Amino acid sequence: MQQIVDNTKPSARMGRKAHRVSSRQPGRRNILTRYTAPGFFLPRTFAFPKDSSLQDAGIAKREVLMHYYPAFEERRPSPPRTNTRLSDAYNHWFEVVPAGTPALLEQAYRLRYQVYCREHDFETPDEHPHQRETDEFDSRSIHSLLVNRASGTFAGTVRLILPDQGAPESSFPIQRICSHPLLTDRRLLLTSSAAEISRFAISKEFRKIKGEISSPETGLNAQSPVGKSALIPYITLGLMKATLQMSFEHGITDWFAVMEPPLLRLLSRFGIYFKPIGPLVEYHGLRQPCHANVGILLERVRQERSDVWEFVTDEGSSLQSGRKRYNL
Repeated sequence: MQQIVDNTKPSARMGRKAHRVSSRQPGRRNILTRYTAPGFFLPRTFAFPKDSSLQDAGIAKREVLMHYYPAFEERRPSPPRTNTRLSDAYNHWFEVVPAGTPALLEQAYRLRYQVYCREHDFETPDEHPHQRETDEFDSRSIHSLLVNRASGTFAGTVRLILPDQGAPESSFPIQRICSHPLLTDRRLLLTSSAAEISRFAISKEFRKIKGEISSPETGLNAQSPVGKSALIPYITLGLMKATLQMSFEHGITDWFAVMEPPLLRLLSRFGIYFKPIGPLVEYHGLRQPCHANVGILLERVRQERSDVWEFVTDEGSSLQSGRKRYNL
């Protein structure tokens, strides 16, 4: 959808063709095309690249815009809402399970191995001969799994790394690549109120169903209450809900994370914002060190996306014992 802004003088618009000027009319250099992304203007004199590979691939103008103007992608509108409640759609597909037993921890480690060692070359498979991806931070981490109700398979996993009281300056992986003052705040580290979100992983079997809703591996089908394009956001929000549940149970008020920019943009479309605490770093690709106060984050979610707030807090019931701690 676009709106034509005609900045020509009134006299220039008089005469036989006094109707609204078409954006396709050549030679009108002072006409702008205003796209739905707020604050983004593109001069009509801009020429889309005449690249045969782009034309052959059938890439739309929007994709070209996002390629040459990254800010256009960042201003994309929030995903459309449906008549189905977010919590109902999520509960139809998934369930958050705390990985509090050796058997469930084993499943989390194996899923991490699949994602980080096989699907991506983030870790070396030879260093994990038992097909379990673990590290030195797991001993003081809490873990959760996201289970697909239809098939019983595990769609994703996430962990929270808790501070090391004996060595707070080396509590988190983020401290190895970022030197922001918050990472040495003893109030956060010595009171065990900070944690790092880590190993935020989604199985390839669920990532690829963005384009195909019916899949024997996932058990999802066309009768699911929400369309296929919403599957990935639901899985991501499910892991964020798991992160919140672990935080509520352990009194975590502040999060640190090192995230991919696309994940941060996806979360922001649901009203979930993290604040950068340093420049982008090369860490298995470009990553953004960031921080969020849980209380401030939740309040902004409540104001911008009440449906997401109701979903991640179980309509506020999970906050009953911690409203004072999170200033809610």
